[in-house]
Amino acid sequence: MTEGVQRGTGVTLKTRPHGETSLIIDFFTREYGMISGYMRGGRLTKNAGAAQIGAVCDIERYARLPEQLGTVTCELVHILPAALSYRRLTTSAFFGLCDLIPEILPPHAPEPQLYEGFIYFAQLQEGEADMRFFALYLIEALKISGYAPDWRQCAVTGSPEVRYVSPKTGAAV
Repeated sequence: MTEGVQRGTGVTLKTRPHGETSLIIDFFTREYGMISGYMRGGRLTKNAGAAQIGAVCDIERYARLPEQLGTVTCELVHILPAALSYRRLTTSAFFGLCDLIPEILPPHAPEPQLYEGFIYFAQLQEGEADMRFFALYLIEALKISGYAPDWRQCAVTGSPEVRYVSPKTGAAV
């Protein structure tokens, strides 16, 4: 592997326009975790597939240092079924994960279990989408990011009887 080049397969989670035709794209990869790259001509019609949220792409990213925003070239492999779903709940859950993962995971920290869980959830077919799996996946993602929810007992009284979860702190009350 050439120094500064990262190659692998990743899922497009977030895109931001840059200039007239380019994009900054956030990818979730098994090998490198969250990586970002500058894609020249990313908003052109010929690159529309790779820039779609939920697209699985073969990625080649070059940066002098891993922490820098590098340039990226990508080729569309396929689009995850959840991105194309007509079920409102599945689609909302999928796009919610696409928004959440870049915010809670540190860049360049591989999380193969989270990646595999994300792919598994996105590939569930119509009618199979299990919201319990989605909830457990979110809890695991929060644990990995350092926001481990503990709902075994009330945060105020210490009682094992829990009725609510605080939206501000995430603690059981």
